[in-house]
Amino acid sequence: MDGDTADLELLVELKNEHDAILIVDEAHSAGCMGPTGAGLAEERGLLSQVDIMIAPLGKAFGAAGAMVAASRTVIDYLINRARPFIYTTAPTPVNSAAVTAALDIVRSEPQRRRMLADNATYLRNRLAESGLDIANSCSHIIPVIIGSSKDALAASEALYEKGFLLVAIRPPTVPAGSARLRISVQSRHTQEQMDALVDAIKEVIGH
Repeated sequence: MDGDTADLELLVELKNEHDAILIVDEAHSAGCMGPTGAGLAEERGLLSQVDIMIAPLGKAFGAAGAMVAASRTVIDYLINRARPFIYTTAPTPVNSAAVTAALDIVRSEPQRRRMLADNATYLRNRLAESGLDIANSCSHIIPVIIGSSKDALAASEALYEKGFLLVAIRPPTVPAGSARLRISVQSRHTQEQMDALVDAIKEVIGH
């Protein structure tokens, strides 16, 4: 919820030191980071050190469900021993086709990731220059810390009236006193749209 990233280098050190298994949830980075879109671990050059990678398919891939990427041994184990998987409903053919098509786009159109990173940098800079608290965000997930839940909800509703959908995130999802608006930047957002958003946020919360 802070738009920051895990210290994967340290986690890899701990994994190797203690002979542990490293599981990385690439929820907001799969499809959005890394040379081939495999996520933060790939971007940091640590993908080979990750034993199990999990990611939802309803974010960058625009489908539904989730995936687990691991060795054949781990996958065979999950297929035979993971009760939630054994008793779940199989994905529909249309959803599987959508995921396959999305993977093709992720692999063949790296410019989308570059556009996303550029947009995120631009918007973070504009928000910070405007005196807004964006925590430690360094990604395309950008919080605007408001403080109270009441104020965050009011800001969210006011922005919706202006044509911007920013969900108010409140405790217990985030620590008490750090309710926020949550921005998810897209690669196709224009600078004009992002500038308009910054102006609207400043107007709504009185900056």
